[in-house]
Amino acid sequence: MFHWIMEMLMDYGWIGLLIVSLAEASFLPVAPDLILIPLTGGAPDLGFLYGAIAVAGSVLGSLFGHFIGSKAGAPILRKFMSEERLATVQRMFERWGIWAIVIAGLIPLPFKLFTIAAGVFNLRRLPLMIGALIGRGIRFFGLVLLVRQIGVIKIPEGLEMQFLIGLLIVVGIAVLWYYLKSKKGVWLRVRLTGLLNFFRKDFLTPVRRGSRRGVLFLVAGIMASLIAATLVGDVVSDFLQKFDENTYLWVQQTLHPTWGFPAKVVDWAFSVPVVIFGYLFVSFVLLFHLRKSAKMRLFSGLVIGMLMIQVSFRYFFPATVESTVDMLLEVTGNTLTLHTLPSGQVMAAIVLYTSLAYIVWQTQKLWWSRILGLLVAFSLIIIAPLSPVLIGDHSLSSTMGGLTAGILWMIGCLVTRIIYRSVERGKYKITHE
Repeated sequence: MFHWIMEMLMDYGWIGLLIVSLAEASFLPVAPDLILIPLTGGAPDLGFLYGAIAVAGSVLGSLFGHFIGSKAGAPILRKFMSEERLATVQRMFERWGIWAIVIAGLIPLPFKLFTIAAGVFNLRRLPLMIGALIGRGIRFFGLVLLVRQIGVIKIPEGLEMQFLIGLLIVVGIAVLWYYLKSKKGVWLRVRLTGLLNFFRKDFLTPVRRGSRRGVLFLVAGIMASLIAATLVGDVVSDFLQKFDENTYLWVQQTLHPTWGFPAKVVDWAFSVPVVIFGYLFVSFVLLFHLRKSAKMRLFSGLVIGMLMIQVSFRYFFPATVESTVDMLLEVTGNTLTLHTLPSGQVMAAIVLYTSLAYIVWQTQKLWWSRILGLLVAFSLIIIAPLSPVLIGDHSLSSTMGGLTAGILWMIGCLVTRIIYRSVERGKYKITHE
């Protein structure tokens, strides 16, 4: 949405620059630099004219921001800052006056906050306009000079989305932090504290309380499962790698035109944010709703082991991750890049959706809801290796290697748990879950 709006404003040239400059100084938190830089890069001779337009828009916008602040008063600023920070801004205006606006025009903070604050704290319009002219003039004309000297910096494709995702993560962490510190976040703070205490105290309970024989079987079973999943997954991936190019071409020519878009939608269910949220959800349900510590230990072990298997694939079984398809080169002139390491995405899906199937079975009492939940969960497990192949992000060998490794790891852990419980039965009280 944001990218589309910026492209539309770019199409209007200096008019779009004027609109953004005016709006940014009064109500819109979008820097005019984003339009000024490409306009100047496209027409360096007109750079100073574009800079003057951006300055003029900011000065006019500062007057509108002053009007908003004078009419709405301090309550509008309290939506953006605390009382303490509001008092700091007021002292800054009282002490520095026009220079507070000059500094605000130079720094990469929303200029609208300072123009609105100028109206709230009754700064006269003439000093406001002079401050905006000086601060914004230095910033925009300096930017024009920089672009004329070095040209437009080309942003790598996809970097905007990565920056946006990173910004959303940072903002999300900050919002979560403040929520946890508030009274409304007590319930979540208690849950997270309980989750941390589980890993600190309860996760290694079988090792601390078990007999030497039981711990030996437990460690041996885990190590055997890790080795088997890693080796067999890599063997399957290497065996199927010879079919990757033909499979890729057949999928792209036959299946992708029809199933490409649905596969992208389904593939979202295996994305990193969804998987992380799913892991947290499973952890909370197992610990605080079902109160099954033993199952929580099993789930945590599955996730940790899955990560260890993926690390083993990358560092101990290096594979070529690029293959060239002559037919594709003739059409597009590009090199086909496919992931040929066993897919961690598929392993993560197997662990997550198998755990969700268990939770559905434990929490639902009606037989039809149990069956429906199991069908949905296991359908996602089956689709997990197919959707990235249909999209073209992963090769057949990658997804099938990940599927094999994930299944073997889960089976190995379940068998190890059964053997351990049979060995330890009677040694100490075991909760039957």
